Amino acid sequence: MLTEHKSGIVSNKIIEDYLYDGEIVGEGALRGVLFRLRQKTNKNLIFSYSKLGYKIEFD
Repeated sequence: MLTEHKSGIVSNKIIEDYLYDGEIVGEGALRGVLFRLRQKTNKNLIFSYSKLGYKIEFD
């Protein structure tokens, strides 16, 4: 999902809807997923923007 939006920030809401199919989840659930994703990839690949969302940046 983040790779499809390389040019901009993907909002937390869009990511949550994609991952959880509209189910209401806590803020920590999304942070946990991104934490685990960062552990499995380059830590400098995914950037968080407080209260906005996340962005993936390739070199």
